[in-house]
Amino acid sequence: MKNLAPDITVIGAGPVGCVTALAFAHKGADVVLLEATNKQTRRFAGEWLHPPALKVLKHLNISLDSYIENDTNGQGFVVFAEDITEPIYLHYPDGLKGFSCEHNRVIASLRAAVCNCKNIDFRSNSRVRAIQQQQLSVQDGQHRELFQISTQLIVGADGRSSIARRSLNIPHTPKLISYMAGVLLENVELPFEGFGHVLLGGLGPVLAYRIGQNQVRLCLDVPINFCKQNLNLWEAYRNLLPRLLLDAFQRALEKNQVVWAANQYSSRIHYGRPGL
Repeated sequence: MKNLAPDITVIGAGPVGCVTALAFAHKGADVVLLEATNKQTRRFAGEWLHPPALKVLKHLNISLDSYIENDTNGQGFVVFAEDITEPIYLHYPDGLKGFSCEHNRVIASLRAAVCNCKNIDFRSNSRVRAIQQQQLSVQDGQHRELFQISTQLIVGADGRSSIARRSLNIPHTPKLISYMAGVLLENVELPFEGFGHVLLGGLGPVLAYRIGQNQVRLCLDVPINFCKQNLNLWEAYRNLLPRLLLDAFQRALEKNQVVWAANQYSSRIHYGRPGL
């Protein structure tokens, strides 16, 4: 397989990797974008974009308009505090709006923009095996062949346990803070459509927001020692949720429409080196 010599090599085709590749490409750089998998995995990850993020995407000519259900989407947040009866409205300033949709839809839009950019060589199913100075050894998962990339700048956007971090000898010792349960509610209305709902007063904060015409994501922050069973979620949070959501919450738990993620903290101790 032919070796490559782009200006920039980005490892990881998630949101950060795609946006980074597009930003460099828009400035005229030749970019190789590497993704270890050959298919888009469904995962519970960021689904609410704040106005500054949308401004960046607009600057890169990336539109998410096709996923916007109505003009009221992304107005801000309403907070239901433990000690007050009326919710607190937190509108975005100056008429700005955020945006929320399923994480995979965001990824699909970003990767479509990457594939349509002539300055980006997007290679899925390509796993970086080693980094030596400005040279990467990459394995093509389809043909099981190794090829080399010589590049001026390497950007590691492949997560906390990435090959880029390991090449810099950055220790991976995150601290577990809590767990997040992502519950998919279907055929349900929010008390205040167009807003993210923040609910306080339970075991941990709760965030609810619309990700589709008939779908609402419920994010439950639960303590480390919580027994991660659906019945326990019902008992722990049913008295905190608005009545409009209770039936859908119960149905989702019965159907096991729950995914879990770990909330971890790791101090930044390294900012890279010249070229990486």
